[in-house]
Amino acid sequence: MAAIEPWDAVCIQVPATVVTGAMGRDEARHNMATKLGHIEILVTKVASDSKVKLLLLPEFCLTGAKSKATTEQWMDIACLSFDGPEIARMQLWAQRHRVYLGAHGYCLVPEFPGRFFNTKFLISPSGDVVLKAHRIHTGIATSPHDMLAEFLDKIGLEGLFPVAKTPLGNLAMLTSTDIAWPEVARANTLRDAEVLVHPASESANLREQLAPVRQARAVENMAYLISCNTARYVSSVGYAGAAGTPAPTAAAPAELPAPSKIIDPDGKIIGIAKDGESLDCRATINVAEVRKRRAAPSGLNFLASLRTETFRDIYGTLSFYPADTWRADIADYNARSGEHVKQAVARMAAMGMVGE
Repeated sequence: MAAIEPWDAVCIQVPATVVTGAMGRDEARHNMATKLGHIEILVTKVASDSKVKLLLLPEFCLTGAKSKATTEQWMDIACLSFDGPEIARMQLWAQRHRVYLGAHGYCLVPEFPGRFFNTKFLISPSGDVVLKAHRIHTGIATSPHDMLAEFLDKIGLEGLFPVAKTPLGNLAMLTSTDIAWPEVARANTLRDAEVLVHPASESANLREQLAPVRQARAVENMAYLISCNTARYVSSVGYAGAAGTPAPTAAAPAELPAPSKIIDPDGKIIGIAKDGESLDCRATINVAEVRKRRAAPSGLNFLASLRTETFRDIYGTLSFYPADTWRADIADYNARSGEHVKQAVARMAAMGMVGE
């Protein structure tokens, strides 16, 4: 492998502007375009530093989480297309500033009409989308697991856990609370990921739970974790002060989401954002050190010491939350996810995993 010089990553922690099912398409798209205009100012500001090679935006910062809208409505007003104007605009930023840009949105996938995905994507300095991955654990958007056989047939394992092999190293992406399931990060690592890129929009009530989880994912996978969270939710797209300056924070610090963080393979927090809108989460990523550690014949080499055969039969025989349950003829699936969780708990109880 070619030597990789250290490079800097920056989390662009911005509020998530809410799009609602009460909006028409024109109003929703106008709000998204306005938000992109604000983000573009921040991208331009931070990308002027030649050491910065990767920028990351938080989960669904253009729309907020899906509101009380039908699948059909949400696909119309809020979902991004990879040939649409919103992603095209981000591609121009990456190309103009010669940076990698990690972003996220509810997205349409042509192979699966009538459905939308919670999708993270990585744009290269050439403006190409070099990675598209979809959130696995979700009860709102479609998960590849919801039609796993069809997904693997059409997209393949490469689309389930994609890794972009770039001049910065091997980059993978996982979304929001997918980080709470160690299998997602580990699957990407076993497909050669060295840097885990994590757009998130996690509420304050998950702040304490997921803080140690982030550090664990970095340590156990001997990888860097770049985790960008939303600053807060706002109901409009107005910004106070001069263009590009942080919007004032209405909520008290205790009510704010978890701050964006960059974590090294030792679990050390090497970059952290302030509360509210922030460009302060910045750190240097040394992929050469990751490769050196993974090549070391040491008992603390958590990948080389992984005894995969031990776990094969456990995973091969278990099924909790059912796969292949969102058929193409089901128009609106969201309400069914809660039923599937109940079924999973019943299966666990039958196995003796859940006490009376």
